[in-house]
Amino acid sequence: MAVKQRYPNFSGLSAAFSSSLSAILVSDIEKAYSEKSPAIGDLERMYGNGSSSVWVKTQVLGLDFVSSTKESADINAMDEFAQLFCRQYSHIKLTEFLLFIGRFKLGRYGKFYGYFDMLTIGEAFRKFLRERSDELDMLIRRQNNRSIDERAPYVPVQHEPPEDLNIRSYFKNDTL
Repeated sequence: MAVKQRYPNFSGLSAAFSSSLSAILVSDIEKAYSEKSPAIGDLERMYGNGSSSVWVKTQVLGLDFVSSTKESADINAMDEFAQLFCRQYSHIKLTEFLLFIGRFKLGRYGKFYGYFDMLTIGEAFRKFLRERSDELDMLIRRQNNRSIDERAPYVPVQHEPPEDLNIRSYFKNDTL
């Protein structure tokens, strides 16, 4: 609901969650996996039927523009891909998808050969999902370690160990 208040219309949300955000997300995966980002499926509830497909299609078109293929994407194929993608991956956050788009543009998942291919994007996204799983596990471990560190008792820097562990006590009465 906070997202809808911040972006009352779809065009405002689309501008905020555009491919230009990919550059930030590629260098900061914690932002990509942040709980603050809406999921693809949330767009339908907030902005109506078809909004998630339009948003996904817009991001995928960005890949078409940066690829050096002889043939551009088929619009009908892209429409169908976007609809299928939104139904299959409605739980994926917008920032996660933008991270995928950024990494794809960097060549991390391969490239197009001669023509823009939706199957290539689908296969690349499955690779991304494996990376996503590993990265989420790492972020959860990091968060758990922070929680443990925060609960650990504070030990002052000038803390002296107990007398029986203090090495100075062994030499207190000895003269060398």
